[in-house]
Amino acid sequence: LRSQVCKQWRHPAQRSDTLSARSQAVFLSTQPTTNEVANADRLSTSKYIFDKLIAIACGLGLGYTLAGTLDFVFDFPKPLEITWDLCQANDEVKEAFGTPLSKSLFWDGNVTEFQASVTLPISGPRGDGSLVGRLIKDKKGTW
Repeated sequence: LRSQVCKQWRHPAQRSDTLSARSQAVFLSTQPTTNEVANADRLSTSKYIFDKLIAIACGLGLGYTLAGTLDFVFDFPKPLEITWDLCQANDEVKEAFGTPLSKSLFWDGNVTEFQASVTLPISGPRGDGSLVGRLIKDKKGTW
C-alpha cells in the first residue's frame, strides 16, 4: 500500500508548471497521510510477524514428525529386549552364529498387552539368521 501511494504522489518541485489547478489538486490529494503511512508500516510489520510464526510452526511440525519417526524406528519393546537377552545367553546360538552377535534395528512382529510374537534379524561372524520369539505375560505382569 505504501509503495502504491508513494508512486502516485509527486513533490511540487517535480511537477510541470503547465498543470492546471484541478490537476494540481488531484496530485496534492493523493499525497499519503500520516495515517496511511502508519497503516502501511503496521501491515508490513504484521506480515513479517505472521511469516515468522508460520516458519516457526512449520519447524515445530517438522521436528515433531522427525521425533515420532525416530521413536518408531528405534522402538524396542520389552518382549523384544527379553528375546534378545535370551538369545545372547544361549550357547547354541553363539555356536551357530559366532560372537559377537548383532541385531538389526528393524524387527517384525506384534506386541500387545498380554502377548508378543517377534522376529528379529541377527548376524554374527559365521552367518545371518532370524530370531523368533513368542512371549506371554503372566498374571503377575512378567513376560
